Amino acid sequence: QEPSALYNACRNNDIEQVKTLLTNTSLEQLNRIEPNGSTALHAASYWSHGEIVKLLLEQGADRWIKNRYNMTPYEEAELSHIKEIFHKTNYIPPLSTSTVHAYVKLLHAIKNELLPVVDLRQNMKSKIVRHQSNTQNE
Repeated sequence: QEPSALYNACRNNDIEQVKTLLTNTSLEQLNRIEPNGSTALHAASYWSHGEIVKLLLEQGADRWIKNRYNMTPYEEAELSHIKEIFHKTNYIPPLSTSTVHAYVKLLHAIKNELLPVVDLRQNMKSKIVRHQSNTQNE
């Protein structure tokens, strides 16, 4: 089986072709594991094609898929400026109807005190105070 056109464009640093292909690429196709065991993001990372890495991440490429060498695209990046792109680029999936409904239900439960909310900062402060008083008494 041959690698996809997207994989080849990413490997060969063909930015214009990548942009064109991304207009009609599903998330499943974007994260396709190619015959060599890697994704398009693995290829762009490995070959240090920073602009393509950024494009793929912005489109929602999965940065956690491991290839046949048990490496993520981040781990495949040899240059620090490529790794930095992973740190700077965040993908937030578009809100779907089900996601919005889930948020609304969560907010409703919190507002109506149907779901206990713990202020971790407050909880931590009380633990520190207790710990300090216990150590002073020893």
